[in-house]
Amino acid sequence: MYKSLSSITILSLWFLASCTNPFQSTIPVTPVVPPMTIATGIVTPPAPVVTVLTPFVARGTEPFWALEQTATGARFSQPSMTTTTETWYTSIETIVGATISIVGTPVATGSALSATLTPGSCSDGMSDIVYTYTAVIILGTGTLSGCAN
Repeated sequence: MYKSLSSITILSLWFLASCTNPFQSTIPVTPVVPPMTIATGIVTPPAPVVTVLTPFVARGTEPFWALEQTATGARFSQPSMTTTTETWYTSIETIVGATISIVGTPVATGSALSATLTPGSCSDGMSDIVYTYTAVIILGTGTLSGCAN
């Protein structure tokens, strides 16, 4: 009898071990990670910062000024009756949609610069050139408006 109980026990254990749970999925499940949250809500990631700068030239009249950005930095110049002020900037560019925003830190002396180029037809009022962006430049000395390509 002991031998037969042992066989039944072994068969029972084998049977239980070979059974699978019909409710268990064999499809791999990827855990869902919730977005980062803070007490006030969902944190929105910042807009991407472009590492290669968009070359452009922005110009304005009354007073005359120019902002030229190359692939590595920007140069602002403003001629007066006797001299031309020129400042080189290290630029950080952000593009949201088609609007280009630039924050410039002067390489040597000068005030910080902020520029916003917004898509739209623009005329400088002195030539027949039709520019593709309107430009607003903010310096420590004030705000300048103009056009850019």
